[in-house]
Amino acid sequence: MSEPFVTTKDCETTEEFLDALSPRGDLFGAYGARRWLFRGHPDDEYELVPSALRDESKALRQLVAGGFKTDREQTFGEMIALARFFKASDLIGLQLPEDSQVVRRIFERTNHEKLIWPPKHLFSLMAVAQHHGLPTRLLDWSYHPLKAAYFAASGAFEKDVRPRKLCVWAMSLWLYELPKSRALIKLVTAPSSTNPNLRAQEGVFTMMRPSRPSDLTVDRRPLNVMIEEQIDSYSPLGRTSFFRITLPAENAEELLFELAREGFARANLFPDFYGVVDGLKEVERISRSEFYSPSL
Repeated sequence: MSEPFVTTKDCETTEEFLDALSPRGDLFGAYGARRWLFRGHPDDEYELVPSALRDESKALRQLVAGGFKTDREQTFGEMIALARFFKASDLIGLQLPEDSQVVRRIFERTNHEKLIWPPKHLFSLMAVAQHHGLPTRLLDWSYHPLKAAYFAASGAFEKDVRPRKLCVWAMSLWLYELPKSRALIKLVTAPSSTNPNLRAQEGVFTMMRPSRPSDLTVDRRPLNVMIEEQIDSYSPLGRTSFFRITLPAENAEELLFELAREGFARANLFPDFYGVVDGLKEVERISRSEFYSPSL
C-alpha cells in the first residue's frame, strides 16, 4: 500500500525532533542525500501558502491598493509591488541580480494582458525581493533541515503568544521528476553572490506554474494541496512526498540552544552586523528563560 502524500511525524522531545530531521534518520535515510527541501514554520497550523496570497493578500495590500479578488487583480498587484521594489532599489544604487534591458522593458510595458506571470526574467529579482520582505508568490525553502528548524524555533520563541507546536515541512525533490508535476511547479534559484542571506541559508524557492492572468478567483490553496490534486495522489515509489515534523513550541528555547551548539544561530544565517547584534539579543533572551541552566 502506498504511503500518504503528506505524513505527519509528531515529536515530543527536542532530541527526537533533531533525530527525525537527520539525513541518516528513519524518515530520510533511505531517500538519499539532498533529495528534500525544508521549510520551518513557528506554528504548525501555518500552511504552504506564499506571502503574496496569504490572508486575502494582506501583506500585498500594505504596498498596493487593490481588490485582489481575481487572478488578474492579484497578478497586477504583485507586478506593481515588484516594479516599485526594482525602481526604488535601482534609484539608490543597489545591485540587482540579472539586471538587463529585458527586465527593464517588462516594467515599462503598458499592456500586460498577454504577459505570462511571472516571466522567467524576473525570477532572480523576485527571489531577492522575497528575501527582503516583499510579498511574492515564491515560497522559501532550504536544502538544510537544521537551518529550517532554526526559523521554526526562532519564530515560535519570538511570539508573544506561544503556539501549540512548531513545525518543519519537508518536500521531496522527486516531485520535479514527475511529468505532470514538472508542468505545475517550478524550482527557482537565484545568484547567491548578490544575496549573502540566501547563500548562508542554502535557500531555494518554489513557485506554481506561471500563467496568463484570468478573471477567475485567486487560487489560495496550499502548495501541497494543489500538487496532490494535479498528480492524482501519485507519489514516487509509493512514498510520502511531504513530511510535517512537529515539536511542542514550549521546546523552542531548548531547540535554539541545541542548534546553536551545532553552529546554526542567527549570525550564521544572517551574515552581517545586524545578524550579529540580533544574535546576541537572542542568546541573552535564551539565557534568561526558564529552560537555561548554567550547568548546560
